Amino acid sequence: MTPSIMDEEVVLHTTTDLDSNLEKGIISCSESKSDSTADSPENFLQGNLSLLEKNYPKVYSCLTQDSLSCKIERSTLDNNSLNITTNQKSINISSQRRDEALSSVSKPSIVQPTYLLIGLGVGDELFKLFEFTTPPFSELPNFKLPIYVVEPDPLMLIAAMWLHDFTEIILSSRVLFFIGEKSSTELLKFFKTHRTAIYPTHTINYWYSTDDPIVQENIKNIGEIRNTTSVVTYKLRIKTRKYYDNISQKEWHELFKNKNRPLRIMGWTSRFTTFLQYCTRDLLAGFTELGHDVKFYCEDTDISRINQYDILTTIDEFKPDLIIVIDHFRDEFPYLPINIPYVNWIQDMLENITNPKFKITNPLDFTYVFASKWLEDLKIIPAYSEHIVDVLNLGINKNTYYPIKPDKKTFDVLYVSHLLDISLTLRPFITRSLPFHKNLEEINILKNKFISEDELILMYKNIAEEFDSLVIDDLWKYKSDPTTLEYFIVNTLKKNHISDNEIVRQHFMQSPRVSYDIYFAIKTRPLISMIKQGVDIRIYGKNWNKVQELSPYSRGPIKNGKDLNSAMNQAKICLNNSPGTSLHMRALEILGSGSFMLSRDINPDDSDIKHFFKKNEEIYFFSNEDDITSIVNYWLENETERNIKSLSAHKKSLEIFEYKIIAEKIINAIPERF
Repeated sequence: MTPSIMDEEVVLHTTTDLDSNLEKGIISCSESKSDSTADSPENFLQGNLSLLEKNYPKVYSCLTQDSLSCKIERSTLDNNSLNITTNQKSINISSQRRDEALSSVSKPSIVQPTYLLIGLGVGDELFKLFEFTTPPFSELPNFKLPIYVVEPDPLMLIAAMWLHDFTEIILSSRVLFFIGEKSSTELLKFFKTHRTAIYPTHTINYWYSTDDPIVQENIKNIGEIRNTTSVVTYKLRIKTRKYYDNISQKEWHELFKNKNRPLRIMGWTSRFTTFLQYCTRDLLAGFTELGHDVKFYCEDTDISRINQYDILTTIDEFKPDLIIVIDHFRDEFPYLPINIPYVNWIQDMLENITNPKFKITNPLDFTYVFASKWLEDLKIIPAYSEHIVDVLNLGINKNTYYPIKPDKKTFDVLYVSHLLDISLTLRPFITRSLPFHKNLEEINILKNKFISEDELILMYKNIAEEFDSLVIDDLWKYKSDPTTLEYFIVNTLKKNHISDNEIVRQHFMQSPRVSYDIYFAIKTRPLISMIKQGVDIRIYGKNWNKVQELSPYSRGPIKNGKDLNSAMNQAKICLNNSPGTSLHMRALEILGSGSFMLSRDINPDDSDIKHFFKKNEEIYFFSNEDDITSIVNYWLENETERNIKSLSAHKKSLEIFEYKIIAEKIINAIPERF
């Protein structure tokens, strides 16, 4: 049958004898051959049911005693066919039908498909769909795509769990089962009560005919809930805009100037960006300390997404006086009311920041950057010509990061940072045992024959050798000053008799692999130098276990908050070594914890901590891998002085960076605009 297309892609697979088989209680379904002959699949059932009861108790309660006591056995004629018998019916699941259905499951053409599977069968298609919807972004492991399963017959779930190991599916928490005679009603109820739920992009049915009531009911329900949501969203746009249009700039001025009532502050972020999530949380804590009401707006689960309907509903319910978003302008969300104060706090110079598609003219738009150097970069962009941009430093949440008493130091040096995968750097061209996986830029430049693969590898090897000959403060010039890198690239191309055309030159100038190698060196070399001298180091973050010299000291990621604060308090020295900025979130967390911080002296520094603390009087620095060990050993040997300096820096940091001070700066800036 040719798939029919509605609001989402609807794929219906049927056979001519299916309706009669249903009447007889005979269901033919498909099986994944890779799973069908697994070692003793009959042993899967009890383990699956135990996991289901623990993780999906509501689904487990839908299993009838009749289905739980069913008899399942393989056919004596065909090992891939199943016979299922209960007190009420007998079902045969043939291998032919299973193969036919499974062969119809094809990989989706879109990047983020969301499936509604009507009819579980014996789970074969579910496992294939689960494979197709593996988290699509490796850098966002919590970004999950849901699969909705509607199955009126609990016996089918029992059969699937007899045949397959459901451990990964159950523990993923992204497959939502609606089981039993009320399954369609429960699915509809779910979408009505979960405003951030993702609607299916594909509806698949293998177990009922196209016009079967259960198929039609579910397709109708999805269509109706989509339409209803669309209508309600449109009405909310009109309602919220009308509400805010009735507030004059004079009223906004008086509200923020006089603060006659607690302000309502809405912080809007995503659960899939860890740094931004914590940054928003901590800033809102500052508003709370000032006595204002806050709303932390974020997805509530890994399988939900922010959408117009939920945002506008939240605005209608909470009626914020101020919306704060990180790295996104109001104009990127055309459904937002235009007459409400809106703050964009820029933490990354993303494409939408450096090349906005519109000119920022709304007087109620307030834009801040955390790095003072970025002010100069934005001034030359036409979109900002009539717009005020100011600096807003990151802050310290003193309720999360604070000194723990009594003070017990258990190791020498702590470093907390994620490391880029070593295979993404230039290291594979120095250590040939490391894999060289071409990125998209490399594939394209080779495909178009601008350079040969041998020439590409030779250039990478020469760049890596040059980088390895430099200490990290000299190496940083190759990133901070493009002319330094360009001069070297041009001469290296000439030395290797490689054509110096603009495309080839720009490839090496802008190559992520080249930048990543600089970052990699800056993070790893100081640690290796200390380890060689016997310094007791603990490293937290991703990918450190992939570096041979550092793997024994790697402890994996650490949770932001209590765990991180505890680790900082246990360290005699906390290392502040971010490649391009010394004043960033981790540095402030260290200062908030009251720990002694040793920072790398960066030149140039996009956000310089020396603007607030005197160099080597209040905050202490190292330059590179050659001097760090002697500086670390000095502070390890001088505990009293170290404690005095760390306490002094902690007190001063709270006077400058406590989040309620940052929050107050935002509030005070709004009435000054009008």
